[in-house]
Amino acid sequence: MQQPTLSTEPRDTFLSHFDGQRRGTVSNWLLEPIRQQHEQNPRAVVAFVLAMLTRRLNSQWVTDQTIADTQRAIDLFRSHYDDAVGCAAYYITYEQLPEHEKEALKSTQREAGKAVWMATKPPSPKQLDYLRSLGYVGAPPATMAEASDAIDRQLTLRGKAVTR
Repeated sequence: MQQPTLSTEPRDTFLSHFDGQRRGTVSNWLLEPIRQQHEQNPRAVVAFVLAMLTRRLNSQWVTDQTIADTQRAIDLFRSHYDDAVGCAAYYITYEQLPEHEKEALKSTQREAGKAVWMATKPPSPKQLDYLRSLGYVGAPPATMAEASDAIDRQLTLRGKAVTR
């Protein structure tokens, strides 16, 4: 199966301006007009989000914290407008993909995230035990990722297929 080629760079560039906990919310703001109103113009998507955020500021039920968070979001959309438009264009294109391509992209992104995470964690006792049982000799791997690579090499040396 061919890997999808949709670059996440425009999305990632814009979302990097937001705290990690807010990125899902920002994505959903951009996806709302695309999914519900079938908007295909990235600038119109950004305009929709800015209008929605402005309405939120004028709500009678808004708290001081919500006002501050909303104003910060508006400021980020405005100061990184071209990035916001690029992100909206990414989501428009993404939403047009067939489901199997969306799933392939999600899988690729999960694997990339997993690799980054594994590179920050020490190897698990199970990994180290498995490596020893495969006949590994040498310095112990420093991370889960290194242990996983060493396991793959040992399996390849034994002529076993490596599957993930």
